[in-house]
Amino acid sequence: MSDVTNIIFALSIVDVDRGKMDEVNTYFVDKGIKPLVSVKDERLPRAWYGGSKYLETGLYLGAFNHLNLDDFIKHVRTISWEFPESVQIIVKEQEDMKFTIIDLDLMAQNSI
Repeated sequence: MSDVTNIIFALSIVDVDRGKMDEVNTYFVDKGIKPLVSVKDERLPRAWYGGSKYLETGLYLGAFNHLNLDDFIKHVRTISWEFPESVQIIVKEQEDMKFTIIDLDLMAQNSI
């Protein structure tokens, strides 16, 4: 039986350029799971999304079966972010009616 977790992951373009999504995606790769994919992935048509401009943020998507969301969030919190205030995990689990933005509180962690 499926238990799907839909994830939208957003971060600053500076952290994208610093390769931080590779660090995020080690969580999935280490488990043999296809990682989060950029909306700008070269396998997708350029600017396939709506609007008249290109996105100016790092935005990644994925749907995962039986994801341990708490473990994934713990993993994300271990990463050193240039702009932690820009990191967002937006989640809709199997039975949820709408998405929820997870409060990562990364700013407090970086000030410790």
